Parts: sequence; C-alpha cells; structure tokens
Amino acid sequence: NYFIREMNKIANYLELKNTSFCNCHGLSDTLNYSTANDIVVLTIIAFRFQSFNKLYQQNHTKAKLTINIQK
Repeated sequence: NYFIREMNKIANYLELKNTSFCNCHGLSDTLNYSTANDIVVLTIIAFRFQSFNKLYQQNHTKAKLTINIQK
C-alpha cells in the first residue's frame, strides 16, 4: 500500500527509530508499533504546523464513526 510505505518513509526521515506502520487506521497489529519517545518527537513536529494547532485548540469536534461488522 502506497500510503503505508510513505508513512514509514516519513517515520524514517524523522528518525522515529521505534515506529512502524502496517495499516492506515492504526488498529491493533503487532507490526504497528511506536514508543513514547517517538510519539513525543512527532507531537513536537506537529505543533510546528498551524493546522495542527487549530485542531488542538478546539474544545470539541465532530467525527463520523462507521462500524462494518462482517460475519
């Protein structure tokens, strides 16, 4: 998947040594992992972007949750 490859390239570029993505939704999988240190580094970088700051400063937001249960 192109998106996952790009996410891992960016993690590597940002020197997030203990982070790996295997899917785009972040749900539980042994190949999806990160450390507290990598998350702190990513958060510091995120705060450099005005769009992230605007989202962070909101008191609330709306999100649509869709659950598809297959038998």
